[in-house]
Amino acid sequence: MIPYLTETFGSPHPTATASAGWPKKAVEEARANIAALINADPKEIVFTSGATGSDNLAIKGAAHFYQSKASTSSPSKPNTKPCSTPCANSNAKVSSDPISA
Repeated sequence: MIPYLTETFGSPHPTATASAGWPKKAVEEARANIAALINADPKEIVFTSGATGSDNLAIKGAAHFYQSKASTSSPSKPNTKPCSTPCANSNAKVSSDPISA
């Protein structure tokens, strides 16, 4: 990728330049080279333009990973019963009406 950072400039986005073919090919070649080095699928290699994009991609990946590990069982039932006896309200008067929030 060094020549594309020092001598030849272009954007791989199809609408950015009239000759977007060669930048896209260069990115795909770099993606394939990196994938081969780490024994990955080229589709797994993602280039971002900076820290924010990288952070967001990492958070999205972690959320996707842990979503599949989330518990699918329903929460257990509480082991206490609701109060059915008279309760004191905010004025410390006993009332059989439920306490409102």
